[in-house]
Amino acid sequence: MDIDKIAEMELEAETFGSKVLSDRLVKATKGKKSPKAAAFAVHKVLEQACKEMGYKPEVETYCRPDGKNWEVGWESGPYEWAIEASMALIGNGSCFCEPYYSFNLIFYKE
Repeated sequence: MDIDKIAEMELEAETFGSKVLSDRLVKATKGKKSPKAAAFAVHKVLEQACKEMGYKPEVETYCRPDGKNWEVGWESGPYEWAIEASMALIGNGSCFCEPYYSFNLIFYKE
């Protein structure tokens, strides 16, 4: 890998890092009480961030039911974005969520 590509990847991570994404997610999920509503709000933010990074959200992101819960994922997103996002969303007035892996969130009814 050449030095220019490494520099580009570092800038991308800094610009669209987990903290920036978490701030967007907190704003989008404020007051969303149901797992479905919170999951859809998160998915919308992930789709937008994915587009901003030049990826195809219809390929890279997903939002799907998981029994009574909802799962949202972005495997090509910033490193461990879901871990920081879950911590940021605690006490947001939204429903409970936690990462299953470091690239997805599961939303539960409390």
